[in-house]
Amino acid sequence: MKKILSFAAMMLLVTASASAYSFKSGNLCYNIVSGTNTVRVTYEKWATPSYNNLSGAITVPQTVKNGGKTYTVVGLETNTFSGCPITSVSLPPTVNSIGSSAFDQCSSLTSVNIPDGVTVIREYCFNCCRSLKSIVIPNSVTKLEDFAFRYCDLLESVTMSDNVTSFGMDAFLSCISLRSIRIPAVTTNIGQTAFSSPSLEEIITEIQDPSKVSINYWAFMTTNKETCRLIVPQGKIEAYRNADVWNQFVNIIDSQYPDPNPNPTWNRYDANGVGYAFEFGGNGFSSTEGASSLCDNDASTRFIGRPAGCWCVIQASKEVAVSEYTLVTANESRQNYGLVPRSWRLQGSNDFENWTDIDVCKDYPMPFMDQTEVVIPVKSTKKYRYFRFMVDSGSAGDVQLSEVWINKQNHVWRAGEKVDPGCGKEGMQIYQCPDCHAYKYELIEPTGYHNFYSGVCAGCGIEFGQERLIYNAQDLTHYVKALHQYRGSDQTWPSAPEGWNNVSFNDQEWIDLPLPTASPNHSQGPFESLHYNSNWYGEYNSYLMRFPVYLSRITNGAEFTFRYVHDDNMKVYVNGQEVINLEGWSSTPSGCTWASCSSTSTIPASAFKVGKNIVAVYMQQNYGGSYFDCELTASGVTVGSAQQGDVNGDGKVNVSDVSALINMIMGITAMDQSAADVNGDGRVNVSDVSALINIILGIQ
Repeated sequence: MKKILSFAAMMLLVTASASAYSFKSGNLCYNIVSGTNTVRVTYEKWATPSYNNLSGAITVPQTVKNGGKTYTVVGLETNTFSGCPITSVSLPPTVNSIGSSAFDQCSSLTSVNIPDGVTVIREYCFNCCRSLKSIVIPNSVTKLEDFAFRYCDLLESVTMSDNVTSFGMDAFLSCISLRSIRIPAVTTNIGQTAFSSPSLEEIITEIQDPSKVSINYWAFMTTNKETCRLIVPQGKIEAYRNADVWNQFVNIIDSQYPDPNPNPTWNRYDANGVGYAFEFGGNGFSSTEGASSLCDNDASTRFIGRPAGCWCVIQASKEVAVSEYTLVTANESRQNYGLVPRSWRLQGSNDFENWTDIDVCKDYPMPFMDQTEVVIPVKSTKKYRYFRFMVDSGSAGDVQLSEVWINKQNHVWRAGEKVDPGCGKEGMQIYQCPDCHAYKYELIEPTGYHNFYSGVCAGCGIEFGQERLIYNAQDLTHYVKALHQYRGSDQTWPSAPEGWNNVSFNDQEWIDLPLPTASPNHSQGPFESLHYNSNWYGEYNSYLMRFPVYLSRITNGAEFTFRYVHDDNMKVYVNGQEVINLEGWSSTPSGCTWASCSSTSTIPASAFKVGKNIVAVYMQQNYGGSYFDCELTASGVTVGSAQQGDVNGDGKVNVSDVSALINMIMGITAMDQSAADVNGDGRVNVSDVSALINIILGIQ
């Protein structure tokens, strides 16, 4: 019993001493610095929060009075405001020290000033200050200790001291809103996960010799070393590429640019007559394939080199806002599909020093076609004179690209090679601009005709009585309209555009996506040997795809079969109605083919209608490989772009269709039999004319 009483008494004494302070003035407690007329602010109690009733905006006075004496406030002690719901703190210029955990877990704190005179940001000082948006670290500060700004979720701006020599462990860990940070030239130590944050887009280092810095291997652990720009002192790119840890970054950029050319040669003009000139850029693998090729008005020349070295600065003849920009693929993109750019950014400036992002693309699905324009729309109203284009990452170790053009372009297109469409194959008309040698391609929809032999079409392999409405792309490149989306974590998928899976949705600004989608580095599965792949890399990607299907007739008992190979999750819609919902991975044994790996699902005929239909697919890639292909076959339907009776395909049913039908019967013109067989008896003759007249008159 005595031992229990002694322990209770001891704890009482400890609690009393832990809550002790020299005096309290206003709502703050102070400890006198022994033998001086100075004090430090301290906690009211050793707990969280450290004050019972402290909240809102706090102003720490420069002097306080007690017992007839005036004291100067020179610091904050350990745990001073820990856990308090304060929103802002104003510190006097006399403060020269801030203790460990002084603002630890002040989750409502949005702003605080650090006086010039503070030399160290102690451990846990601003840990879990989740509302802190900006901080200015004065030049008096020489050291940031462990966990100094860890988990400051909203921290966007850090003005860094020029004299910081050491960044402790987790100094800025998981500051998920921080996009840019500067490391001073005098820095000699960087601790584990000091700058580990996935939001970082730019790290500006002023260290001249990175090999002399003691840096932990995991200093940038969750920072995306492929997309985050490491901006280094002039002439130090190779030093950083050869330095441990720093060489994890793909995109290492020299901080210094020469002055803009006062008398440039305008290599390219946009549709409004604005001229553009190449200023300078990254080095390629040879003098003839360097950055100057990116704006020389010749799509037959190219840049080829490392992703981090693929960048250029372009000057415009006047300030312009960017409504779109164009990338032109290289002249060997089909052959070297692994060298397409993946992620990049376009920036603008008017002073050649401060650059603003105009557009940032991540994991963009570039086409694997030679010298082809890829037009990317943007919504920018700010006008700029200078533009900087930088590739953040590529499909493989190297990248190649032909041209970078700003705003809408003028071309005189001349028709070249044409590939005729077939029953299960799109056609293609190829055009070339003789001025800049760029190509464009127009897809021609499949004809719908079949050539049956022993019950099987010799062209596409479909059985008699069926129609292939969407065909798999194992033996040819098949294009669909698609929107690529990327999410940053496995918690939230980006929102799909309103009505994206309906017929009325406008998908003109979506890309032409070549199927099958497959990653070139996918070592197993049905697509590894194909010579064309869609650019779909990394985790947490998704595609929204739209396939148009035209039907002129649907009989009772019609059946629709959707066949697919997929990885991860998939939803299929017909005219906005969800018809398939699959989660998980499909089986992909080594060497499997379309025939051995594909699965089938039945789609109810009620989802389809006569006329235009949209089959929409939402494909998620969560982890690992990435691939997708599909086909849709049907029995009991008639394929055609027109409604029943729209023989000439103009979208209307009237007397002109009667004339078109008679001309076909008389052999004057050729028509798609599926459109001309109005009564659906498998023949085209006079009885179809009668059926068509009845439709026009409203009799049937």
